[in-house]
Amino acid sequence: MKPFFSILVPVYNVERYLRRCLDSLIHQTFTDFELILVNDASPDKSQEIMEEYLAKDSRIRIYCHPQNYGMVMARKTGIDLATGKYCVFCDSDDYLDQNYLRKASEYLSDTEYDIVHFATTLIGKKIPSMIKNHYEHRLFPHKTVFNKDCLFQTYFLEGKIRWNLCGNVFRTSLLKQCNFIETPNCSCEDLLRMTVIMYYAKNLLYVHDKVYYYCFENGPSGIPQLSVFQFRQKASAIKIFDILSSFFQQAHLPEQYRKRLDFLKTEYMLETFESLKRLVPDLLLQGHQILMDNWGKENYISIQTHYIANLEEKYELIATSLPWKATYPLRKLYDLCNNIFPSRKRKSFQ
Repeated sequence: MKPFFSILVPVYNVERYLRRCLDSLIHQTFTDFELILVNDASPDKSQEIMEEYLAKDSRIRIYCHPQNYGMVMARKTGIDLATGKYCVFCDSDDYLDQNYLRKASEYLSDTEYDIVHFATTLIGKKIPSMIKNHYEHRLFPHKTVFNKDCLFQTYFLEGKIRWNLCGNVFRTSLLKQCNFIETPNCSCEDLLRMTVIMYYAKNLLYVHDKVYYYCFENGPSGIPQLSVFQFRQKASAIKIFDILSSFFQQAHLPEQYRKRLDFLKTEYMLETFESLKRLVPDLLLQGHQILMDNWGKENYISIQTHYIANLEEKYELIATSLPWKATYPLRKLYDLCNNIFPSRKRKSFQ
């Protein structure tokens, strides 16, 4: 007999957090589920930990990739293997409330929604308020239902439904229907996969229950310093926007969707450019080259000019309206920018 839920967990180099994640899953108060663990050739002791849990819980299934393919392929494999009626994504350094599946099953008992969109609790000490509000602030009343005629517009044009995969319940048949999309192994995979899913979804239930725990400081967005590999992953995410552009054209979506996509692309490129400062100084030149290689020289120069213009405008506004002592930290930031962009001539603020 097929389970009601399939929980999909990609695993790579997470021995430090894996037991916490698995404990939160096997101790769910709703027990009709299978737990699919996809080991993406993890070099640490994650496989041993998974086998330890497999020995004591028959609901666990382990699939091992022969080499490291990345998070994208691990999720794709999990979707292919899923046999439950509904799927839940859980990253291996995050965890679920023990009542997550029970609450989901209750919402799905009367109406078979394609998606149940839960709230998220962010875990960490230094979470930017903008990011915390994005995840934890609720824009609609509890148990709001969106049907196909307004769902995709609310999600994409208005940006009022988050595009993260984790923290949601999806009808498995919908995920399999959308698993055709070729997703490059880079950042922003959630945006691509979620956008395609939202386009095909017939309805969504929006609820306020905070039952997914996202450990922000473990991921690339929360760590203070990026490796070259992580920065390259961010830079190569420009491919996601090109794939979505082709998808929108094939779907014959109105021009306003293309404009919104272009806006999101620019915002993401600016955020990636901002993250140059999270590379160690010795890697800055390599970081700039990575951006140029992935974006092309014209896009790189355009975003650099846009970014610097915004920074200088904000700096000058503040630096000329406050006492000198109050602007001292900003002047230090300006010195840092001069180091990041040594070839650019800048006016000085006295």
